[in-house]
Amino acid sequence: MGIECAPVCECRGFLRKHYGAQTVDLREWNGLLTTLFATAGNWAGGMVSYYMGHFGKWEWIEKYMRVSHERVLKYQRYAEKYGFWYALITWLPGIGDPIAIALGFARTRVVPTMILMLIGKGGRYAVIIWMVQSGRDCFLH
Repeated sequence: MGIECAPVCECRGFLRKHYGAQTVDLREWNGLLTTLFATAGNWAGGMVSYYMGHFGKWEWIEKYMRVSHERVLKYQRYAEKYGFWYALITWLPGIGDPIAIALGFARTRVVPTMILMLIGKGGRYAVIIWMVQSGRDCFLH
């Protein structure tokens, strides 16, 4: 029992013709490179948040990061309690940036914070890419 791909192919053609949209051919998609680039970009952003907290410019944090003083102080208590281990959960949407800022305010050790942030963010993308590739393999074979 096979899966019918005609609607997908028709949709791609429609998007290209009418909207100039580019679609990704999942047969040629490299999950490892996608994971590495997504992780690097997200980790770099997390480190910017960490250093914004480390240097403590509230004007920058509230203006560019849109994170309130109270919210950072809330997460800072946990950062002081758990130290650099708290960096493992900076991948969480919505609270990852405030946690990274709080880690900077708490002056956690930079190298372990960087490594654990990289592991957490990389792990998230590895799981997402694995799920996408598993779905791709299901539909393409």
